[in-house]
Amino acid sequence: MPALLDELKRDIKFQVSCFKNNYFINFSRDYSSYDCCWPLEINEKNKSEHLLWFEHHLEDQFQSSNNIIPPRKYRTNNNLNDSLFTSTKSRAVLERAFLEKGAYITTLPNELQGSMRPLGFEKYHSLGFGSLFFTYRNIANNCPLVLWWGDLDQEESHPFSKWHPLLPRKIN
Repeated sequence: MPALLDELKRDIKFQVSCFKNNYFINFSRDYSSYDCCWPLEINEKNKSEHLLWFEHHLEDQFQSSNNIIPPRKYRTNNNLNDSLFTSTKSRAVLERAFLEKGAYITTLPNELQGSMRPLGFEKYHSLGFGSLFFTYRNIANNCPLVLWWGDLDQEESHPFSKWHPLLPRKIN
């Protein structure tokens, strides 16, 4: 490929420049900054029945797998260098709301897909990827479920009819 580019540069005079405007950190081992939804631990008595159900489901999934890495549930650090939220309190409120309602959404289908998580699809055992990146064209399925899951145009018996997405996905 580089040889092809060199050949093109000889025939067509052009210059390629790369730049970054924003840099989103989604590496969960970096506890100083994390630019996706990853909620703080919630007191057991303050969890909804849907969230308790999903946590048990996640543990069952993990136990039945051959994975040795335990599920990634809650973060313990509340001192993030936050570039996406105005305060740690506003971050906690949004993450908790997305988690609770996402856990509710996971109870709606008759059969839960293996990678469906309250905070977005993810193959690893976790509460979800939690991406907050989307465009006017579409939203990824690794964003929290409350943002994209559901469709009120479905017939009433369909699980999608039970939730109105804030940013509906456009399926190809």
